[in-house]
Amino acid sequence: MDLVTIIVIIIGLLFAGLLFFVEEAFEKMLNPLFRLVGLNSSCGPLEIRAKKNDSSIELVIENLGKSNSQFVALQVKNTQGMTLHPVPLSSLEESIQELGENKITDLRKKFIKEKLAPNSSKTIYLKQSELVDCSLDSLELLDAHGKHWSVINE
Repeated sequence: MDLVTIIVIIIGLLFAGLLFFVEEAFEKMLNPLFRLVGLNSSCGPLEIRAKKNDSSIELVIENLGKSNSQFVALQVKNTQGMTLHPVPLSSLEESIQELGENKITDLRKKFIKEKLAPNSSKTIYLKQSELVDCSLDSLELLDAHGKHWSVINE
């Protein structure tokens, strides 16, 4: 390689590093302003605790952050390594009864639409029958920004 090529590569790397730094700095400066008008780019931290009951698993999700949190799904891996998405139920009674496909779809849509305010908590339930071959250690909550939040087992 000649000297010009090396100089161009170094300048390109410096420019890319500068752009990365500027983007990070602007994000940290502008996030509080965006949060005020509801345009946050992050949520959390979230604390999720799981407790096994007789026929269900109770999840308590607590938003410890400064902005609303919106959830997308729950996911868990079974013993074969496949990812499953259990249905988030809003009451203990729903975890006992059989649900049709329409009800399951409605429950998933309701879970996605709800937002959790800062310093508040929400309780959801999962059917243990959906998680027979699954370890609760692999249970995670996915938020609207693509972040995975691990569940703490009690």
